[in-house]
Amino acid sequence: HLNQREFPQALQCYERGMAAGRGASDPHIEMVMLLNIGSVQEQLGDLEQALEHNRRGFDMALENGERHFQAAAQVNLGRMYAAMGNDDLAVENLHEAMGLADRIRSKDMSLRARRELARVYQRRGREDIAEGYRRECERLESELAGGKKEGG
Repeated sequence: HLNQREFPQALQCYERGMAAGRGASDPHIEMVMLLNIGSVQEQLGDLEQALEHNRRGFDMALENGERHFQAAAQVNLGRMYAAMGNDDLAVENLHEAMGLADRIRSKDMSLRARRELARVYQRRGREDIAEGYRRECERLESELAGGKKEGG
């Protein structure tokens, strides 16, 4: 549903998945569904609800040692805070996500955090900082493309 931009249907599916994860006492499923619901709500323009679901997903990731999902939630939170005009919280979350992504060697998550940081700094009029992040993005994109060619 999500790929076809059928957001209400996607939201229903994710909510059922979250309930199933909760019923099965599987925090991993519930956490993933929270982040997915947050993404759909962001697409629908309901940033307050999107923030709430991503905060809950972040908390669950932290509690369960799911560092990749912790970084993903922080990238999402940073992007949403930026959309709401709260650049300070955006930068804080994005820097934390970038640092965590680098520590766990998640190049794709590191790339996502840096892209969002470049956007925030560009909007702030700090083209010098934004350009640095864009260069880091190009490097990571090249590394990711090289790894895909080697692996497959």
